[in-house]
Amino acid sequence: MLKTLKRLIPWLICAIIFYYLFKQIPPKEMLVALQLVNLPKFIFYSLLYFILILVLDCFTITYFISRFSTKITFKESLLVRGVSYLIMILNYHAAQGAFAVYFKKTHKASIAKTLGTLGFISIADLILVFTSGLVALSFTEVTYKGFDLQDYS
Repeated sequence: MLKTLKRLIPWLICAIIFYYLFKQIPPKEMLVALQLVNLPKFIFYSLLYFILILVLDCFTITYFISRFSTKITFKESLLVRGVSYLIMILNYHAAQGAFAVYFKKTHKASIAKTLGTLGFISIADLILVFTSGLVALSFTEVTYKGFDLQDYS
């Protein structure tokens, strides 16, 4: 019975996530939007982007968690981050917390150190995105409500 529940619960959680998503975006609207897209190209680039970001994220997490919290492997990071991406659909912070709790249970790692490391990575990501936006603004002429944003970059 317990073995069956362990196999069934992740599928139930996945079904609940899809139910939530389809309540937010009705399938009819999604189908209309998909008709405007070159679907094979969209799927290819979406998967390429997802895999690239997942791999880079896991390398970063493996390096920093191993350095500041507990030793982990890339494979373990890949598994845990992949699952946390599903939780992120519902709540980003819950996914980060689940990440920390997992390492507490499996490696006896400090939750505070793990969350601090994940917070450090998040701030570094935010700085990278902000810097990329400023660099992009400096190469284009963007005017918003009469203000030339290029003057501020």
